[in-house]
Amino acid sequence: MSREAALDESEWRARTERAATGVDAATFVAELPGSRFAGLVSVVRVDGTWHVFSMWLEPSWRGRGVGAQLLDVALAWHRETAPNAALVLDVNPRQEAAVRLYERRGFRRTGGLEPLGHTPGETLVTMVLDPAPATR
Repeated sequence: MSREAALDESEWRARTERAATGVDAATFVAELPGSRFAGLVSVVRVDGTWHVFSMWLEPSWRGRGVGAQLLDVALAWHRETAPNAALVLDVNPRQEAAVRLYERRGFRRTGGLEPLGHTPGETLVTMVLDPAPATR
């Protein structure tokens, strides 16, 4: 069972509330016609560093541009909220489409590699999106 599946409704509601009202976190949801949930992504500041967490898309909606749109909204919020801060994420390199999406948005691999705790034998690579250069 995944860590997220083990969370009860009250924890999901608390997380949503924090992301909707805080200045250090935001969660964006892709909703399809008929109020169908398609995916989500969160941007969260942890100990002064901004991270992308929980990027997930319903499998039937992958490869249709929904994930790119979702990520673009999150990146725009981050640029508005913390324009001078880098943004970090970890991704399983076997998720090649996700890696390509992040690279197209300017993320680069840092060389960081760690085990994916809840999936033995899998790893995560760290990627970073540097802040945009200041304009005059």
